[in-house]
Amino acid sequence: LSQLVLIPEENVNATDQLAGTLLDPNTLFDFAAAFTALKAKSLAINNCPPNATVVNSGNQAMVTLGNNPTNVWNVTGADFNNFSQINLLGTLPNASNPLIINVNASGTFNWQNKKFVISGEGDDFVEINRAPFILLNFYNTTTLNIQNSNLLTASILAPLADITNNGSGNITGQIIAKTFTKPNAGELHIARFNANVSCACPGITIN
Repeated sequence: LSQLVLIPEENVNATDQLAGTLLDPNTLFDFAAAFTALKAKSLAINNCPPNATVVNSGNQAMVTLGNNPTNVWNVTGADFNNFSQINLLGTLPNASNPLIINVNASGTFNWQNKKFVISGEGDDFVEINRAPFILLNFYNTTTLNIQNSNLLTASILAPLADITNNGSGNITGQIIAKTFTKPNAGELHIARFNANVSCACPGITIN
């Protein structure tokens, strides 16, 4: 038989509910102002002159980076899609030498996203030590469809875009978009872009 436990009346509703408080609307985050600023930053970053050396080797992008305050690779969406892999060489992305990839893909872009490969560094190391210093700037894309399931280790700045991630691969970075939809499996690992972009306007930060 089940036991019947009697609860003393003084123990019922013994927890008092505190009175609610209203936040000052002036202290709330202003998303509209933030996105206006991010759109301006995205366009400004697109004005960065390219300084990375890119060679097509067997359909792989060999991207050599220098000891620059900001390394910049400007690429069209079509060319970006044609590479089977992106190899990073030279001064690898870090807090003092971040990598900006300005992707010119206006309107709708079906992105066949490729993996960033660094010789001698495994995926876990790249996610922790490189992803916070790589930024993909889709400054004129309004619909961004991520098609492949490759691991993506970079932040995405696409303030005009509705992004749909159709792949099942993980993303390690930061996503700034008009909307973001992920119908399939895969994880989002936060690795906030953590460097200054000094090539277009001194001191631009995306944090």
